[in-house]
Amino acid sequence: MSSDLHAPLSFPYNLGVLLAVNAVSDAYLVLDGPGCSFYRGMMIHGRHDWASTLLSADGWHRFQFCGVSADSIASSYEGMVRDVIRRVAALDHAGAVLATSLPMCTVAGTDYSRLLKDECGGKPGIVVPAKALTGGWFEGYAAVLESLARGLDLSGGSPRPGRVAVVGYFMDRCEADHRGNLVELRRLSGMDVVSIWPSGGSVEGLKRVRDASTIISLPHGRKAAEVLAKRLKARLVEMDLPFGAKRSATWMGAQPMKAPQLGLRVFFVGDPHLAEGMKDICEQTGSKLVAALSTGFGGPDTARARDLWSRAKADLLIGNSDAIALLQPECRVLEFGYPSIGRHCLREEPYLGFEGARAFIQRMANAQPRTSRPKSAPPSDSTRFKCSSPRKLSP
Repeated sequence: MSSDLHAPLSFPYNLGVLLAVNAVSDAYLVLDGPGCSFYRGMMIHGRHDWASTLLSADGWHRFQFCGVSADSIASSYEGMVRDVIRRVAALDHAGAVLATSLPMCTVAGTDYSRLLKDECGGKPGIVVPAKALTGGWFEGYAAVLESLARGLDLSGGSPRPGRVAVVGYFMDRCEADHRGNLVELRRLSGMDVVSIWPSGGSVEGLKRVRDASTIISLPHGRKAAEVLAKRLKARLVEMDLPFGAKRSATWMGAQPMKAPQLGLRVFFVGDPHLAEGMKDICEQTGSKLVAALSTGFGGPDTARARDLWSRAKADLLIGNSDAIALLQPECRVLEFGYPSIGRHCLREEPYLGFEGARAFIQRMANAQPRTSRPKSAPPSDSTRFKCSSPRKLSP
């Protein structure tokens, strides 16, 4: 068996950091690392997310690297980091500057907090912990939210009863499937939602959390929600993701809707926080969840995934583009989760809430068998969005 089959199903910590930055429209990330770091942004912009603003054709990307090399890492290169932070902070449309590092640079011990304080000119300068060796992409995403929760100025709020903020939404892209989810979250809360962390909006939009008297905590931002509730002296309510009608009903106190009986054997590869909801959806449609593999840190590797798939006798594979390419299914396929290279949403089609449950079950019913068996992931759609070569910001 080739060694590549033992790669993890999870994704790197800093990819999660980038996904969180992608979901805050005027947040800029300075990554202390080599030039190859830039291509992580291309895994999101124009490939998984057609609505991403992470990269720009004029080179003023919201993701900047410091250009460190094997030679410079052994020298005093603090000036390089300082220079990039200064140039990013000088941009009119930069609402906040975040900084983190790859392991090869973390060991240098650069004081990013001091550099941000010196160079951000009054704009929020926030350090994201560098934990690429101890966590995966969900941990990186959560770390950005927690860092923002600790670092943003939230003074001047006017909380009132009935005002809530939802913290910990996993917005892996800014397309209309997630915009639809945001509508459903607001509907399900039944109250005045002053802020959703994150929602594709600005840093100022995040700051509106200061007006909330209640913080609704979602799984991908539990620590951030705790920090905000403590800072704002707000009530903290932990909720599961409203994925499937049964879990949506726990938000509204309503009865789950009736659904068609599909009778499928479902194999799921994706976010572990969606697994229980996936099980509920399967039970509701007379189907069976035969396996649920996590793409979180510490989940199974690809060899284990292929072994389970070979024995599952599934009728429907629900998973991301990588899972589809890896497992080479000859059954129905529903592309779902990061990365989704072959399916995009230009109109609202949620998967959370009651409307999301209807839409998702409809997708299950309409899923079609693959007509071909590619040996690799579908070609990147990044050619739709032309970006200049990576470079440092110019004055």
